[in-house]
Amino acid sequence: REQEDYIIKIFELEESFGITRLKELSKILNFSPGAINDEIKRFEKMGLVERIPYKGIVLSLTGKEAAKEVTRKHRIAEAFLYYVLNVPWEKCHLLSSDIEHAINGQLEKYVLKKLKNLKYCPHGNPFVDDEKIKDVRLSEALTNVNYKVSRITYEESDILLKYKTFGILPDEKIKILEKNEKGAVIITHRGKFILDKEDLMIIRVKE
Repeated sequence: REQEDYIIKIFELEESFGITRLKELSKILNFSPGAINDEIKRFEKMGLVERIPYKGIVLSLTGKEAAKEVTRKHRIAEAFLYYVLNVPWEKCHLLSSDIEHAINGQLEKYVLKKLKNLKYCPHGNPFVDDEKIKDVRLSEALTNVNYKVSRITYEESDILLKYKTFGILPDEKIKILEKNEKGAVIITHRGKFILDKEDLMIIRVKE
């Protein structure tokens, strides 16, 4: 179970920022840098990750396949909590860890049937990796152009609560009014807000 938690977080960080920094992983998982480093060494021996000197780690091809499978179960669990049990949008990511490890075989079939063959988690991410998704990071979006939020690639409760408050939810409209190296001023149906450069990497949009 702990290994799956690591893999999911590494996958999210890499999808959002292109790389996973061990310092960030330590903060998210609430383990000491030494414990994180020991686990990453184990993952290296298993062929799941590769180190980029002085930068961080990335998933190997084997690691990505493993990550896609555990992340799929995680997103199915989120959808079940949100759409069936009515768990708040910003909390279903955190609470999904209590049930995602049990979603296998027959149980998975029943859960998907209950979800009426839904294919996306509440934050817009697909259960199965879909290369047909044509969205871009908000950091790559143009100013003064209307976009729709596609998905949130990095899911932490405090970040999700902030986005929910700002009106940054899948299929909601968003526009960048100003942008610089530190972040951007955006507008949604909730009003004008300031996002930092990490927010711009996490939020995906489409026209």
